[in-house]
Amino acid sequence: MPRSLLPVRRGPARRRLSLAGLARRLTLRPLLRRKILVSAVLAALGLVLLLIAVALYPSQAEQPAPAYPFLRVIAGFPVQVVEYRPVQLTAATAEIKVVLVLPLGTQAPPPGAPKARVVIAPPFGVRFVSCQAGCQRARRGPGEVWIRSLDFRPGPDGGQASTGFLVRARHFGVTVNGVTAAAALPDVMYQGPGTPRLVSAFVIPSGSSYDWSSGAQAAASGAGVVFQEAITAGQAPGRDAVGISHTAQAAQNDRTFVAGILLGLAGGALLGAVQEALHTAGRSPPETGQGAASD
Repeated sequence: MPRSLLPVRRGPARRRLSLAGLARRLTLRPLLRRKILVSAVLAALGLVLLLIAVALYPSQAEQPAPAYPFLRVIAGFPVQVVEYRPVQLTAATAEIKVVLVLPLGTQAPPPGAPKARVVIAPPFGVRFVSCQAGCQRARRGPGEVWIRSLDFRPGPDGGQASTGFLVRARHFGVTVNGVTAAAALPDVMYQGPGTPRLVSAFVIPSGSSYDWSSGAQAAASGAGVVFQEAITAGQAPGRDAVGISHTAQAAQNDRTFVAGILLGLAGGALLGAVQEALHTAGRSPPETGQGAASD
C-alpha cells in the first residue's frame, strides 16, 4: 500500500506543539485587544485636544488701516472749532458730519461777511452718495470734491453751522478687531483768521479700554473717542490714531499659550497612538507555523 494512503499518526510531541501554539494565541489576543483600545483612546484624545487648541487659538485678522478724507474750511471770520464726526448709518453707508462753531459769545458772523464754505474729498475708493441742498461738485485730481456753503444759527457757546455728506463705505474711518483699533483723523486745511481747534469724534465701542497714541489729545468713553488738536498755520495733517487694549492683548497671549500647550499634548497623544498601532501590528499572533499546521 502506498505511504500516501496510510493514516497519519500524530505523536505526543506534535500534539504538545499544537497546544503550545493555541495557548500562545489565547494569551496574545487579550493583550492585542488592550493595545488596540489604548491606541484608539490616544487617537481620540489627540483629536479632541487638537480641536480645542484650534478653537482657543486667536484668529483676529489684520485689518487695513482706515483712510482719511481731505477737509478744507474757508471762512472770512474767526472760527473757534472745526468738528469732524463720521457716523456709520448702515452697513454700506456712512455720513461725514462737519460742524463749525464761532468763538464763545459770538452767535453770528459779521454783517456782510461771505458765507463759510466746506470742501471735502473722500478717500480713494470711497464714493459720494448724496449731499444736502446747496452742494456743488468739482474735480480734484482723479477724484471729486463736494462744496457746501454754511448758514450759522445761535448755539449754547457760539453760533454753529453744520452739514453732512453721505458716502458709500463700510466701517468708514474706523477699524476695530478687539485688540487694536484705528481712527482716521482727517487732513484739514483752514483758510481764515484765528487758530481753530479740530475736534474729531468717532464711535468706537469700549473706546476707553484702548490706550491711544495719536499726537492729539484724546478723551475716550464707553461709546467712543474724541481727539482734539490745534489747526496750526492753517494745517492739521491726516493720520491714523491707533489704540491698543492691553487687557484684550493679555487675554489673547494667554489663549495662545494654552493653545500651544494643548497642541503639544495633542501631538504627543497622536504620536503615541501611531506607535501603539505599529507595535500591535508587529505583535499580531501568527496564523501559520507549527501550531497552525498541526490543527
